[in-house]
Amino acid sequence: MPTTKTATLRTRMALALIGAALAHLPLSGVHAAPPTATPEYRTDTRTSGDWWEPMRVGLRVGYTSLDDHSRIPEDSNADGMISADEVLAVSYMGSITELDAEQWYLPTDLYVQWELSPYWGLELGWDHLKAKTSTYWDGHSDGSFFLSGPHLGLYAAYANRTRFTPYVQAGIVYYSARFNPEEQWTVLMDDEVYAEWLAAGSPETWFDGRQQRLEADDAYGTFMMAGCEIALTETLSLEAFFKCVEMEVYAHWQNSQLFFDEAHPNGERRDTLDNGFFRYPASTTLIGLGIQYRF
Repeated sequence: MPTTKTATLRTRMALALIGAALAHLPLSGVHAAPPTATPEYRTDTRTSGDWWEPMRVGLRVGYTSLDDHSRIPEDSNADGMISADEVLAVSYMGSITELDAEQWYLPTDLYVQWELSPYWGLELGWDHLKAKTSTYWDGHSDGSFFLSGPHLGLYAAYANRTRFTPYVQAGIVYYSARFNPEEQWTVLMDDEVYAEWLAAGSPETWFDGRQQRLEADDAYGTFMMAGCEIALTETLSLEAFFKCVEMEVYAHWQNSQLFFDEAHPNGERRDTLDNGFFRYPASTTLIGLGIQYRF
């Protein structure tokens, strides 16, 4: 379902592509440099014609923040306590009121670029996001969402004979999503009962094996980024970038338990309650660095 933020992002993407088209027009000598201004770090110097020569590969890493990460209600009671009804009215689902992006500071987001010209190109890459849930009352976590998948983008670069190459990029993302629950959340037990259950060896038949689960659907969205490459050599460069992703994840919350009969003496698990679908905003802002190699 399109949102105002999504529409705004699409407008920004369109403007970025228009700007990129203008950048591709002949610039009447603006890029001209004295004959000694070499090497040409991002101009068309390909000579061999090998199929891999237009390719670039790189790795990125950065600090990720979720745009909508907290839904703690305002304190409306004189005693400083917020009622359960107030929390449930604004939470993402049940008592979950916060989503925290977990950081990973190793450059594991791989991408490949195919240079169509010194000014244009395509990028195919792989992204990931992990968001930990937490609750208002005691801060415990019910589990974490994990999203990973490819992105496909069209980029436009301001090619010139300096070491600095600004660029913009826009495209689409498609992520596989799953929810990794905490065991205590799955078995629907408070701290005391959960401790007894663990001490008893985690028997599956306690309370008729009551469980709950959250099944996340795959998600898709759009992204826009801007950055600047800094050439170290003719083949190796660093980059600094700013990236925004617009997307949301839908998850299905269900309960189940074991049913025992003559045909199923050890119990058969059946769904008992459908709590419906819940929407989790997964739009992010990423500020980061990268390293790139040009063939």
